Amino acid sequence: MRSKNITLVSFLLLFTITTSCNSNLTEEERLAEYAKHEVEFLKGFKHWETRKVAIEKFKNWLVEDTCTFYYDFPYLKDSMNISIVNSIDGNVRIYSWDDYSGGTMLCCENVIQYRSDGKLKAFKGAVCDIEATQKEKEHSSGCKTNKIHTFQRNDSTIVYVADSYHRASSMYTSIELSAFCITNGKLNIVEDMFVSPHGKITSEVTTIYFYSMDEDETFFYDKEFQIFHVPQSTEETDESIKARDLNYLYRFNGYQFVYFGNDEDFIGKRIIK
Repeated sequence: MRSKNITLVSFLLLFTITTSCNSNLTEEERLAEYAKHEVEFLKGFKHWETRKVAIEKFKNWLVEDTCTFYYDFPYLKDSMNISIVNSIDGNVRIYSWDDYSGGTMLCCENVIQYRSDGKLKAFKGAVCDIEATQKEKEHSSGCKTNKIHTFQRNDSTIVYVADSYHRASSMYTSIELSAFCITNGKLNIVEDMFVSPHGKITSEVTTIYFYSMDEDETFFYDKEFQIFHVPQSTEETDESIKARDLNYLYRFNGYQFVYFGNDEDFIGKRIIK
């Protein structure tokens, strides 16, 4: 992020060089080109007048070059706090970064890379954009995905649950679990992954806070009992903060996560696997 201007011609040249894992470049040569590409992106991202173009170029790079699925992007992680998370089975990778256009609002750009039928593909957008219309995507503020949980249903479907952070303002934040899968070569929302306390079947669970929260805030998942601990939505009052310690519990039954009580219920029932 030290140069004043971005050279679009050289940026496009780098795209051409790194468009395929099957190129004639050696691994060392490819990594060297990737490092140059990162530096070029950072030059453009630093300046407001070139940031939008630089971000779009970067997203195109992630979509067009499947080799980036295996690259760690050390310069971007250190210099612009880009978040990169991978699923445990190695089939999904989600990129998130703030484009700094929202002030106290976190305006995240997102790209999801995924493996389907032995091929690597990419989707421009967050999990919440998977089944959104183009108009909705244009107005989406994205999210910072901190974790990807992976589950296999008893019908053999692999479901991914993105644990993400949203910030609409300094005093309005939320964390969200969003379920999706890969079917027919595409990303699809899993509409029936969660069953709420009121019996509502949905693809997501959201906790809203009317005060500032850490961007690394996530839901606690108990692997032993396969339970998500979901805090209640709260305002910043002594009573509500105390209530936040009493989580809703969603337990995986082999097909979906079903609400069965709170922390006190869990302790009282002494649930055994």
